[in-house]
Amino acid sequence: MNSTIRLYFLSILFITSCTKPEKLVLENYVDTLTKDTWYDIDLNSNQKITAIGGYVWSEGFALNSDLSLSHIKIDSISNKGLFDLCRTSSDELLTVGTDGYLYRKAHQEGDWQFYRLSHWNILMRIHEVKDNFFAFGGKSNEHGYVYKINNTYQIDTTYFFPFEISDALITDSLIVAFGWGNIMTSPIDSIAWTLLPNDGDFFASGIMMDDSSGIIIGYNGKMLKTIDGGKHWSNFSPKITHAGFNAFRAIVQFDNGELMICGNDGKFWISVDRGENWNYHRLSKNVDIYGSIK
Repeated sequence: MNSTIRLYFLSILFITSCTKPEKLVLENYVDTLTKDTWYDIDLNSNQKITAIGGYVWSEGFALNSDLSLSHIKIDSISNKGLFDLCRTSSDELLTVGTDGYLYRKAHQEGDWQFYRLSHWNILMRIHEVKDNFFAFGGKSNEHGYVYKINNTYQIDTTYFFPFEISDALITDSLIVAFGWGNIMTSPIDSIAWTLLPNDGDFFASGIMMDDSSGIIIGYNGKMLKTIDGGKHWSNFSPKITHAGFNAFRAIVQFDNGELMICGNDGKFWISVDRGENWNYHRLSKNVDIYGSIK
């Protein structure tokens, strides 16, 4: 993994949608002095940043900083990679990663507490779902799993699948889980997974814009949309350029309603009309963008 990837993850903080389409963006690179990738980032109500990352099999890092990035603290908290941040309803942070690792942080300046889950698998995402947590993971087209985790951070139930589950969307009544070419749904109150007829891409990331409307993106440029709260998804063809094979990584929604698709090779897209039209931008360096806050 080249060093520019690690630098860019935080520079995305300085990007806004005011740049003109298809123009280079003025960027501010901050050297975090690590050799590995930052995978997720969180900004709390006090404008404090937490980022998480590392390398799959060897180390997991956590970063704390103020919004100006003038006081950065990086700790090695794990001997395996960490990939996701979940801020809970009680304002705690959870992260998951390789070998069933789960860490919990009660407050910004506190320490990360380690929980070893009973199944040693790669976990890509964790979400709070009512009184429990659901973690998602797997490996491409080989295997996948969903863990229902209780409030003592132990697995209650495991659901196995023949494909990776990369992420999920949570509504008031439904879990929408997706990954390697597949999308599944389950009622929250009575878990029973239904495989939807959508296929084709490695579905990587999604958002719910409101109670009924949402978007899922695939690594290779495919986009799906729901208008019924995630029960059904259809192909979505908005006005967008420079999207295609190995283009997308994540989609995020900012507090002002703007949407951003983070991509590979320094590419990203901004929409101000709920995903119907996207302005394309790129950085001066060909770095992969894993996440964004604003």
